Amino acid sequence: YSSYYGSGALGGVLEAVPRAFDGTTAELGWESQGDANYQMVGLDLTGWSLGLARRASDGTETPDGLYLPSQFEQYSAAVRKPWTLASGLEVDLLLAPSWGDDIGKPNQRYPARVTTYPEERHLVGRVAIRRPGVWHLDLYAHPNSLDTENSRSTERSLVKNQAIDFGFNLQRELTLPASFAARVGLDYFGRQGVQATETITDLTAGTTEEMTTLDGSETDLAAYGSVRRSFGAVAAEVGGRLTWIGQANTGAATTDDTAATGFLGLSMPVGKGVELVANAGTGFRFPGLSERYFSGATG
Repeated sequence: YSSYYGSGALGGVLEAVPRAFDGTTAELGWESQGDANYQMVGLDLTGWSLGLARRASDGTETPDGLYLPSQFEQYSAAVRKPWTLASGLEVDLLLAPSWGDDIGKPNQRYPARVTTYPEERHLVGRVAIRRPGVWHLDLYAHPNSLDTENSRSTERSLVKNQAIDFGFNLQRELTLPASFAARVGLDYFGRQGVQATETITDLTAGTTEEMTTLDGSETDLAAYGSVRRSFGAVAAEVGGRLTWIGQANTGAATTDDTAATGFLGLSMPVGKGVELVANAGTGFRFPGLSERYFSGATG
């Protein structure tokens, strides 16, 4: 997975694709635990798919009666529109905003320490352009923000985080002899405007202190590829990835790093719908901006 998807995929990959609606759909749901509930409506608007949802919950309790401050309220949407151009290109547009309020976080020190996320905002946008079986290009952007509040009897800390993530993935299938299949790709990922500002209020003295705990940026650039060969019913595949990362933070030294990873796989059917698969590979994971530079309070 690290070879195809990069540093963050060391433990695997999960792809979540919003549902596309080809008609009108509505759903309601309720759970007794926390009085949790949700409402959803999906619409087909002349080829545009629109989904709207709301989810909410009060705090809950453990089986032995311990209160869990797990309340939240979340609104989300998904707008999607596909096109097939006269040239044969397929284009897919996706917009997925979401916002959450008063998100509680249970912890063992509650109520001596109360942790909440007062606001969380996301907007995921993607444009996918494909020529099936030949190449595809994905362009994406993700502005986001998150507030974290920690309250104790004598002190309250509020950390405001914001960032803009963006990038692209370009992948091409190569034409090779019939028993071979290959693909090569280029990945770019950037994080800009990454800022974390912490405000600490001393409830006893009535004083407030504000500080910037993170003001950074990150750039990742990678090339990858793989070759697969079939030997009758048996197939072998080999591939690798080379990644460069650069990170910066105001007042700290700029850092950069390079890593390479590779893999080898073998698959063989053993009859009656059973296949034997063996893989060997290397992996890597770079530290994130927060791990390298952030020094404030967390949830």
